Amino acid sequence: MGFGIGVGTIVMWINVLFLAAYTFSCHFLPPRLRRHLDVFSEGAARYRVWRFLTRLNERHPLYWLSLGSVGLTDLYIRLVSDGVIQT
Repeated sequence: MGFGIGVGTIVMWINVLFLAAYTFSCHFLPPRLRRHLDVFSEGAARYRVWRFLTRLNERHPLYWLSLGSVGLTDLYIRLVSDGVIQT
């Protein structure tokens, strides 16, 4: 018995990363921040934040992977709990 990072930990972390990318790039930050970033004459920092959010939103079609990661994580946990996959 020891401490380590297994396949389940990696699968769940990938799931968390995909869901966080989807949430923060599409539904949380852009609507709240873009309304405050429409005046770029007040500073270069506003423009940099706006550019960052725009780049995240340009990758929006890739974030359907978050749905797939939820399904695969659920399947992995189900298979481990049923004893199909031995850990």
